[in-house]
Amino acid sequence: MFNYFEKIAMKKEFKVKEVILMFKLVRMLKLRDLELFRLDNQDNETVCMLLILDYRRPSVLDDFPILKEIEDEDSFEGAENYIHTVIISEKKLEENIVDQIAEVIEGLVEHKPNCDNNNSFYISKFPDNFEAGTHLIEYIKPILDKMNFDIDLTYITDKHFNYLTQE
Repeated sequence: MFNYFEKIAMKKEFKVKEVILMFKLVRMLKLRDLELFRLDNQDNETVCMLLILDYRRPSVLDDFPILKEIEDEDSFEGAENYIHTVIISEKKLEENIVDQIAEVIEGLVEHKPNCDNNNSFYISKFPDNFEAGTHLIEYIKPILDKMNFDIDLTYITDKHFNYLTQE
């Protein structure tokens, strides 16, 4: 069951009505270094998908393009591990929805000690169906290539989706 509520905030002399959405988080694929989630809203409509990639290497300045104008290799202090979350949606998302999705991501990855994480956006039509199966692997392959995330997924069959993890 989904919860939906509105939060009224007072800012200066204006009333600002902020809609807070509650998401249903559906894990679609779970591997050691990769997870794929679907976020559905209270109307059971898919808002986005989250592709979480654990690079299992120290973070580097290139992982944070926005910092390149502020820092250089000498001043950048990376962490022991780097996790990247790709927010996949069919269209550009509204800022308030992005903020709420960021909170979901924080709950999934920010509690890791000595680990940097970053998010990016990828606009793509969603799969024709969200049923578990190898078609999900085919769907994420181009995104993995774009993110320079090298992983062998050829061993995964539809049967693997009967288990909690697909390893």
